[in-house]
Amino acid sequence: MFIYHELGHKGPTSFYPCPFCFIPREALERAGEWDYKKKYPDRTIEDYKNAAETCQPSTSKGRKQSAYKRRIQSLETMSVDQAPLFHIPVGNISPPQLHIALGVGKALFESLEECCLKRDLEEEGIMPSKSAKDELNRLLEKKEESETRIEEWRVKVAQTQTLYKAFVMAQKFPQNPAQRCEGIVCLFESHRAVSENSDDLVSCYECGREYHFACETISTQFEIEAASDGTYKCLRCNGDKDLSDVINEAKLKAETIAEKLSRMLNAHEVLEAEVNVAEEIVLKKSGRCTKRLAQALKNLGVDRRAHYAGTFVGNHIHKMVTGDGPSQLAAALGDESANRDKYKTLFTGLGNIQQYCRAEFLTDAKISGVEKSCEQFASDMKRLLPEESVTPKMHFLATHLPAFARRHRTLGMLSEQSLESLHAKVNAIERKFAAFRDERHQMIAVYQDLHVMSSV
Repeated sequence: MFIYHELGHKGPTSFYPCPFCFIPREALERAGEWDYKKKYPDRTIEDYKNAAETCQPSTSKGRKQSAYKRRIQSLETMSVDQAPLFHIPVGNISPPQLHIALGVGKALFESLEECCLKRDLEEEGIMPSKSAKDELNRLLEKKEESETRIEEWRVKVAQTQTLYKAFVMAQKFPQNPAQRCEGIVCLFESHRAVSENSDDLVSCYECGREYHFACETISTQFEIEAASDGTYKCLRCNGDKDLSDVINEAKLKAETIAEKLSRMLNAHEVLEAEVNVAEEIVLKKSGRCTKRLAQALKNLGVDRRAHYAGTFVGNHIHKMVTGDGPSQLAAALGDESANRDKYKTLFTGLGNIQQYCRAEFLTDAKISGVEKSCEQFASDMKRLLPEESVTPKMHFLATHLPAFARRHRTLGMLSEQSLESLHAKVNAIERKFAAFRDERHQMIAVYQDLHVMSSV
């Protein structure tokens, strides 16, 4: 795939993610909507050259870009079409069978692992609406929101209890503040200031008298905002009340808010336990199904840490999709799971395709087998996992792998595996030209050097 990178192709994020044809990115989204039989125009080396030189519009709506943006995008492609290696027809470039197997196999395994995680969450009473990680993030956000609300209600409890104590104190020690309101009792300024605006005045819409919010047992910001809409009715107008009634009113508010906080704390405790369970399952993979899946990999001799970024190596993918590999992996979901047979079918289908990727020429019967196996896999993917994303490598498998086998009568004899040994050489040559500031010129020099050394 490095050939396409140096021609300027930007991989799966490109507007046309396939290096072989002009299939648009939106055609590779949900498997249920995947039209794997539809053919798209083939790409050519000239297409790559023109795109790098003139920088054709690549925006989602195909709008023309400014000259500046075209120049910047052209520089970013780093096309090195001058290098002698690249003057070959795109149709003669082998689809990367090894990386197709690795990419599709990894995508299937991640889908199976996600299914295991969801099943483990469901067994704990957590019903994820999206992915397991999305559900964990939702619970963490909910926990954070709950903590914020609890802190707000702790403040409300403190405010209402402080105000209640102030009224009790006023009953024991009558108060006569300097700036007195017309309330049944007017508290001292220091007692009224239980919140930011509790010392402000509010008017009764019936009698027109003005009261301090606190003197009307109003202390929380929510109550203050509600009483400020011009329709507030004071304690006097709500009936004949004395100081004892005011104290009871303040006490009732304090108790009501305290009870609300208590219920919130209980709910938060349950939510915290739910978050802890979700973290154990999603992050630590401690659920029953995910443990069985890890054991299945161990039984097959597969280690996800054998390569960088937790991916698999080719031999490990081969073990996963051949023999009893599909059965062992799918069994992680449990006998009662409706998804068990789906994954067994898909892993087996990928194994059926991989058996043709050998260093040999294919007979007509085997070429037909490649075509049927690839079409069957695409059909199964669309039918069994309609919500999964279609990767470019799945498109390679369904469309370009059979076409290459029919054209060249082989798959394994022209795979990218023989080029893997070039990586170390190319890296060493890159270090020779490390002083080049322009990456495009550096890569031209690298491949010219490689071409000269290969011709000796």
